[in-house]
Amino acid sequence: MTQPIVVAVSEGDEARDAVALGVTASRLMNAPLVLAGVAVTAAKPMRDYLARELERRAATVPEDVPCGARVAVASGVLPGLETVVEEEDAQLLVVGGSHLGPLARALRGDIGTDAVRRAGCAVLVAPSGADGAALADPPRLIGVAWDGDQESDAALELGAALAARAGARLIVLRAVGHAHAADVRAALDDVVDHHRVRVPTEGRLLTGPPEANLVAATADLDLMLLGAHERSAMATALLGSVSATVLRHARCPVLVMPHGARVAVTPAAVAR
Repeated sequence: MTQPIVVAVSEGDEARDAVALGVTASRLMNAPLVLAGVAVTAAKPMRDYLARELERRAATVPEDVPCGARVAVASGVLPGLETVVEEEDAQLLVVGGSHLGPLARALRGDIGTDAVRRAGCAVLVAPSGADGAALADPPRLIGVAWDGDQESDAALELGAALAARAGARLIVLRAVGHAHAADVRAALDDVVDHHRVRVPTEGRLLTGPPEANLVAATADLDLMLLGAHERSAMATALLGSVSATVLRHARCPVLVMPHGARVAVTPAAVAR
């Protein structure tokens, strides 16, 4: 077993989605799960309630997936998850997709996008309105948004490893403006040829607005991986980011590799 995967458990459909996606990630990465609930008060009734909810969710995890639970007390959900990730030395944080509308997310915040910046590990987010049963299936088509930088190279290596373990196809997505399409075609072909040795690999050049094209691509994928550039909170607020846009609008689960994050995947084939 490798470093654990922390699954953020809240309530309702978001918790269902997070646990289902966590089970899939556990099988792909051969890593144990830690279901984490955050109490924003130290009051015993709240901690007991969360402990019961985590126990109930843990009972839905298949027997082949090692699973523990943690209740953290913190000033907010994200600080509590950060604490669990750090103390468990987790390699991945799994978050259920928000079932709130855009306005409600803007007012209450978005745990998935904020976690990419603060969690200190890779973050896997379920799509909004996901089908919990579908999230438990191993991916058949894995896409990686690649632009040749360090973060996207790390995402591509992880995507290839996950594809090999799941027996999936790998799609390398290169999103560029129309003016630069010819310049990047050769680099994309080289990357595809390199990874085709390990898994069936295809390259797709997406010309036009990168965010819109990557969001559209998620409709055909079972999993998308992205690298997230190291960027200050102010820069992200002013300029936005491709990863934040894709996370909010994706039709499939999205795994984001922040700067310096590493995820271990063993080479054995996933059980089907």
